[in-house]
This record gives sequence, C-alpha cells and structure tokens, in this order.
Amino acid sequence: MIHLSRISSYLTFAAAVSFSALAQAEDVKLTGKPYIDMNYGPYLSASIEVGPGNIAYKGIAIRLDEGPGGVSKGNKFVVFETDTLRMAAAWSGDKFIDWRSIVYDGSHGTHPKLAGERVFTNPVAPGWAKPGTD
Repeated sequence: MIHLSRISSYLTFAAAVSFSALAQAEDVKLTGKPYIDMNYGPYLSASIEVGPGNIAYKGIAIRLDEGPGGVSKGNKFVVFETDTLRMAAAWSGDKFIDWRSIVYDGSHGTHPKLAGERVFTNPVAPGWAKPGTD
C-alpha cells in the first residue's frame, strides 16, 4: 500500500522537474518545427553530411558550448563517426544542421548537412588503427 506522504513526495518532485524544464524553455526561440524545437540533450546520433561525398553515417554530433535547448541550440559543434572512429568535422554558427532528411523534414535522398562555418573535416578513413595494419 502506498502511503499518502509518498504520493505527495512524488507529486512534489514531478512538479519541480516540470517547472525547471519550463524555465529553461523560456530562453530558447521556437521555430514551430518540432524536429528543430525539440531538446535532444547535449548530443544527437544521426547520419550527417560533413562535406561533399563525406558522410558520417554513424555520427554523434556533440554541442561544445553551454546553454539551454540542447545540441540544436548551440553555436559550436563536433561530429564523431563511430564506424571509422574519426572526428569527422567541427563547425560553428547560429544553426546546427540543415535538417533535410526523411527523418526530419520528410525529404528523400538527402542527409542533414552542417550549417555554419567548418573548422575542419577529416576524410572518410580510419581515425584510429593499429600501426602496421591496413
């Protein structure tokens, strides 16, 4: 049997978490597009085109600066490609990615691309390998 004091504690905790999330959301400008407005947290796993013919198919995009709104609301980013163990790219700018793909805006045959100024890109090649092996 759950005691009333426990239920009260759970409700108080849930309310505190909800109000905290609402306070953070006030600092973020919304676009009306749910895939852009969503707070993904500090990183996003996705296939991201970092340059012409250079796609991080198993990419983890990470926000490097601090602030509310998660990875998509940042200004400085890197994408690590887990298949080749390479740091695929770093970029900065007011936008995160262009969001064009079937997952986000419904477009076919596209991948999200970096939006902003590239700091560096690495070619599609192993980023980590044992010396002397091919």
